Amino acid sequence: MIKEAPLDPSVPYIFGYHPHGRGLPLGTAAMFSEVYNWFPELDKAGRAVFIAGTDLLFAVPVLGHWLRAIGSIPVNKQSIVSKLRKGDSVVIAIGGIDEVLVGTYDDKDVLFLNSRKGFCKVAIDTGAGLVPVFCFGENAMFEHSWPATLAFWKWINQTFLRLG
Repeated sequence: MIKEAPLDPSVPYIFGYHPHGRGLPLGTAAMFSEVYNWFPELDKAGRAVFIAGTDLLFAVPVLGHWLRAIGSIPVNKQSIVSKLRKGDSVVIAIGGIDEVLVGTYDDKDVLFLNSRKGFCKVAIDTGAGLVPVFCFGENAMFEHSWPATLAFWKWINQTFLRLG
């Protein structure tokens, strides 16, 4: 963790996390399990930090309840704005499903940001700060799938699921 400055605990934050990684963003969970050690000012002020995940996971019985129990929220505008307006912070994997299906390589990191500006608009509307977060080694945790396999799952997502 390279912390360049303390965070103002009176301001909520959107931690924009990259890269998403394969499937479950394990680096996100590992990194933000330590958030209060790195930002004790948030802990002292009683500010919670919630990791946001795809809405689809929260619709699955048992899994959705478990995710909420461990402090996750659906990554939709309503959930994020609700937490920010209460003074809490949220973590989002900015590249979303596109990074899972296309943007993971052994030799480079690709950030899907051009069509993903909603989190900036939410930050402006709620007065939240933006904190860029990069996790080194996230893409090296898993073996990468064949491009044809990823193209198939991208088609499934765009045709039927429309996750992001």
